[in-house]
Amino acid sequence: MVLDTVSCICCRTAVASGPDGRVHALWRHVFNGSVRDFLTAHSTDGAATFAPAARVHEDGWVLNGCPDTGGDLVVDGAGVVHAAWYTGAPGRVGLWYARGDGPAGAFAAPVRLLPTGHLPPAHVKLTASGTTVWGIWEDRRVAPAELRFGTPGAGAGRSLGAGEAPAIAAAGGRLAVAYARDGAVLVRAATVPREPS
Repeated sequence: MVLDTVSCICCRTAVASGPDGRVHALWRHVFNGSVRDFLTAHSTDGAATFAPAARVHEDGWVLNGCPDTGGDLVVDGAGVVHAAWYTGAPGRVGLWYARGDGPAGAFAAPVRLLPTGHLPPAHVKLTASGTTVWGIWEDRRVAPAELRFGTPGAGAGRSLGAGEAPAIAAAGGRLAVAYARDGAVLVRAATVPREPS
């Protein structure tokens, strides 16, 4: 299934499946004038067909080149889609997070993952445990880059120290993060707090 033929070729794509079986995809599209914003689309038939793609947010980032910073997407246990991404658009430079309004709905207004200020291109990854979303992202306002971890939209997150190229996963009541630091790969794991029943 071809979703797009004008995507930003170096920005990684993301895909997630929800508890209802919907498949969701996220990618950075290149609009006319070299505007590079994220699109998302979903399928209700096992990825045989997809609904028309929609912008996650209209950042309006014009760049004549690839920033090499794909976004990420996760579906929580209630079927709500969550997205996070980097934009270099003037007045909006930084990492952003937005929550979907439903399994296939539009996204709510995005919130910053880090306070304002110059932020070179940075990566962000998401995962979900039940209806709680967790993220890990690079803070490139400092050198070397610092990794931040937490619930997107709830502040700047907790520092994990220097690192880059993060990954995150949750399953079986456990949460794990992996990242690179000085040529080494580090992994940390912890028990996820239980959600109220």
